[in-house]
Amino acid sequence: MATKKIRVYELARELGVDNSVVVDLSNELKIGVKSHSSSIDEPSADRVRRLADSRGLKQEPKPEAPPEPKKAPAAKKAPAKKAAAASVDDNKI
Repeated sequence: MATKKIRVYELARELGVDNSVVVDLSNELKIGVKSHSSSIDEPSADRVRRLADSRGLKQEPKPEAPPEPKKAPAAKKAPAKKAAAASVDDNKI
């Protein structure tokens, strides 16, 4: 039976901490982690969870903000014709 795995960044999101915190905790526990995209098995993730909890690092996960609606681009206005220059020429007659 295969052991379930979790990515470091997913565990960090679950704990409400930065990815580097989970990488550091994992390395401290001698769990072979190189980056936030490394996978660790569930028993190792539980060890990291317990260590983070014992150090008071665990926080409520921050809800992701919904993406802001995109605004429609403003319509480009055609350049105004210079009517004032034509009226100046008419005054010279």
